[in-house]
Formats: sequence, structure tokens, C-alpha cells
Amino acid sequence: MASLVTGRRVLCRTLLHAGEILSMRLVDLSGEYGEISSFVVETASTVFETSPVVIMPAMAITDFLLDDLDMMSRRDNSIEAINNYLSSSSLYLSSIPFRSDEVAMIRL
Repeated sequence: MASLVTGRRVLCRTLLHAGEILSMRLVDLSGEYGEISSFVVETASTVFETSPVVIMPAMAITDFLLDDLDMMSRRDNSIEAINNYLSSSSLYLSSIPFRSDEVAMIRL
């Protein structure tokens, strides 16, 4: 089931961000502005997410969206379908850098 990721520093095996499907990315929301970087080194404060993660504006997240993502994540080729859905619906972040308090991560 699609659910919110509560960690502020998360190593994502698969990250969907800005229309791209990225592998092994570190999302750090611990500061005023969020950062996405390639994995270099893990620290004790890093949470590892094996499930695909979507980063998007927090205000765009609704129960309806979570239900849609949950339903889509059960299909074959779900990551590509979800990426296309979020891109075509303009649900990805539109600005970089982004404020950490304005984004949320969803575990698929």
C-alpha cells in the first residue's frame, strides 16, 4: 500500500523524481532545502527504502492519489506507468531547489 515515508534522510533503491526513474539516490530533507544526490556513503541517520519512492509536493498528496498509486503499483511495468501518470498530471516538483517542508515522499 502506498504510504508516506517519515524519514528525513532516505537512501532510495528506486526514486521517481521530476519525470525520471533514478537508482540509489539519497534524499536529504533534514535542512531548509532538500537535496537529492547519488549514493556515496551511508550514515547512521540514513533510512534505507527498498520499495520505490516518489518525491512530490506535500500539498498534492490526497487519499485519492494514494489509492491510485497503490492500485497502479500492483501492475506489471508499474514504475513506468506511475512515472507517466505523475508527469502527465504535473504532480512532480516544479522548482529546484525545493524547500524541505513543502515536499513529501511516498513509498509505493
